[in-house]
Amino acid sequence: MFRHVALFRFHEAASMTRRTEFLAALARLPGQIPSIRQVSCGFDMGCQAGNRDAALILDFADQAGFDAYKAHPAHLALVRDHVRAVVAETVRVQYPLLPADSTLDGGHRRSEDESSL
Repeated sequence: MFRHVALFRFHEAASMTRRTEFLAALARLPGQIPSIRQVSCGFDMGCQAGNRDAALILDFADQAGFDAYKAHPAHLALVRDHVRAVVAETVRVQYPLLPADSTLDGGHRRSEDESSL
């Protein structure tokens, strides 16, 4: 499995209506792009200062599925119709999902200092 995570900071001028429409468009992606296995998205709950405004997590069978998503017309329309109007900054990361019994997290062994991040 392959995971894509995107964290968004909205333009301050973006209305709550536009922000909500953006998240609804993200949630509809699996119905439009066959390579998406699972989606999770939502607004930040404001529990910690400095967080981004919203997050998206998409799971794919493999990197080829992710590559298909990036080039898919529905993804390109999402960027054109929503991202450019609402999002000021995006931070992204992709990583392989390892088996649950693995001691590694994305190829990186966690130290005790990192466990509270």
